[in-house]
Amino acid sequence: MSGHFKTSGATKDSGLTTLGLSYTLGDFTFAQVVTFSKRSEVDDVGEIFDGRGLETTLSYKLSSDVTVAAGLNKLTPDDDVYKNKSNHFYKIEKYIFGLSLKKDVFEAALEGILDRSRLSTNLRTNNNIIGLTFKVSIE
Repeated sequence: MSGHFKTSGATKDSGLTTLGLSYTLGDFTFAQVVTFSKRSEVDDVGEIFDGRGLETTLSYKLSSDVTVAAGLNKLTPDDDVYKNKSNHFYKIEKYIFGLSLKKDVFEAALEGILDRSRLSTNLRTNNNIIGLTFKVSIE
């Protein structure tokens, strides 16, 4: 069994560095994006900080028509001055899941986000979302 890597490239633009890669092995695909930012993240009270972001996704093709996916999207302060303040609780942490079906001209997707983020005051945001989309292609 062999797989292959694909990189989405590394970019560095005005204080934001991003590196992404994916690896496919059979019906599994693993994708990872890492970001490092300098003075470009803003919390819920408008305070600017350095951040470290991570997005991880694993998908599996159940059949030629059905794919399932799960992932994590996380952003945390990477700034000692910011973390030493009283509002150092801020973080974004979202768990993502999805199921997609493609059959001939019909597509459907069920997607959801379980939000475990925290505001500066240490309160949870709980912005949980479930969405269902349909698409029909007419030629």
